[in-house]
Amino acid sequence: MRERFIRDLDVLIPPAQFDVTETIFKQLGFVRDPQPRGEEFYRDWHFHMPWRTPSGLVVELHWDLTRRSDPFHIDVLPLCRSVREEQVSHHELPVHELSVALLLSCLQLYQESFLFLNRFVDIDWLARRSSEDDWDRLRGLATRGGMNTLVFAALETSHRLFDTPIPKRVRDRLSPGPVTRAVVRSLALHHHVARPVPIEDLTAEWLPRLWTCPTLVSRVCLLARFLRLDDGYWWDIFHRPRREVSHANRWRARGRRLMTLLQVLLRHVLGLRSGHPSPRGRLPLGDTFAAKKQRPGNEGR
Repeated sequence: MRERFIRDLDVLIPPAQFDVTETIFKQLGFVRDPQPRGEEFYRDWHFHMPWRTPSGLVVELHWDLTRRSDPFHIDVLPLCRSVREEQVSHHELPVHELSVALLLSCLQLYQESFLFLNRFVDIDWLARRSSEDDWDRLRGLATRGGMNTLVFAALETSHRLFDTPIPKRVRDRLSPGPVTRAVVRSLALHHHVARPVPIEDLTAEWLPRLWTCPTLVSRVCLLARFLRLDDGYWWDIFHRPRREVSHANRWRARGRRLMTLLQVLLRHVLGLRSGHPSPRGRLPLGDTFAAKKQRPGNEGR
């Protein structure tokens, strides 16, 4: 495991053990902490429930690793059975084998829209310690989960950033078609240590999700959900269900999202043609550091 400041602890369990685990958490003095989105969002649209320990540490109780609307799915039961004990900060903790850790890091990149550098640092660290067997297992996991394009994009970007060693046979087996490959390589050229604030619209962040979908049909379905603005969108962004939003405001939001989507796609297409892909509406890395320093509460950090 990489040594870093622990912001939260992720606990993965088989779905059938969710109620039992919650009972144990309550006995340990843990409390649910779903704010500001609320428990309904996490139960119906997400894949974990946030808890907080008496000491204040956030524990995310995972019964799954993907949303039901995601274009791929990972069977968590085999992953739960493949853990091993490892010494971490003088404690024995169950951790995943390297191939699973690599796959989960790639999945987190998808969920964070290829935004943060620390995920690529993790991938580079794991890849440099992976054996031939680890790479073979990763390739098998990616194929079974429909994640070949996603894993290819994550590894390729890590290679471009840090010269991460990737076996040619693995790259060839994971590689998508030439068009998707060219677009995927252009998506993740601007990364950040911290999320830029404010984010006016998450449209740009859907481009990596769109192009790393395994099939054309899954891309169309993802785009349709993106434009439809279902309940999960309102919970995630505005912390309220769609039923509490007027029809006029729903259509207004859909119109804004469609216009923003067209603008982002146009910038990206023009960037591809010019050989300088669009920064996806984000600040350059240097400006991100500057913005972080200027934010209230960051003085002296």
